[in-house]
Amino acid sequence: KGVNIIPSKITFGKLAAEFLLLKKALKRSPTTLDKYASIVKNHLGEWDDLRPSEAAEKAQSLLMRVSLARKPATAHEVWQIARQIFEMALDRDLIRRIPKVQLPTIESRVPDLYTPDQLRDLVAVANKSNYAPVLWLEIGSGARIGELLALTHKDLGKDYIVINKGLIRDGGKVVLKPSPKTEAGDRKIYVPDFIMGAINTLPRHKKSNLVFPSENGTYIS
Repeated sequence: KGVNIIPSKITFGKLAAEFLLLKKALKRSPTTLDKYASIVKNHLGEWDDLRPSEAAEKAQSLLMRVSLARKPATAHEVWQIARQIFEMALDRDLIRRIPKVQLPTIESRVPDLYTPDQLRDLVAVANKSNYAPVLWLEIGSGARIGELLALTHKDLGKDYIVINKGLIRDGGKVVLKPSPKTEAGDRKIYVPDFIMGAINTLPRHKKSNLVFPSENGTYIS
């Protein structure tokens, strides 16, 4: 919903608070909000001070204990297991069914949360490509390629990028769309320091203000 967070500084508890604020903005009743808050406090309280990547690691370690395969679960599998646990608990009356509170949706597009070491490994692989710097930023930000190829140097901060435009295909041409793909697409994305530091030291093109220009200084197709 356009809420900007710094992944290295946000905690799981603060993310839970943002979740409750979002539900409040959707005009949930105070009683329903209290029930959401109770679930978060009673069952996830010990996770409050964890960063998202640490919470992901903890979830993996818990799943490894019950997994016969003994291998890391995908984000999609985590959701599937969580929902199955909720359904079993409801069926056995271990937790109360709360009206208007839906179980987690099985979402196949849940993003992976990487630790800094995992990001560095991915960047090392990206270095084998001729377009390594673009891939660094894709790995570190999750932004669309069309958004990254439209970036100018004024869109770069010390530890973030600003997304407010993107490239689209118009027939056989690549043209600039001066607005994001969606309303929520106009955003600031915080990027790990070691990636942003490398992006900010890239040599500039003599005739172009693009961060990733072609040899002629035009947009890369």
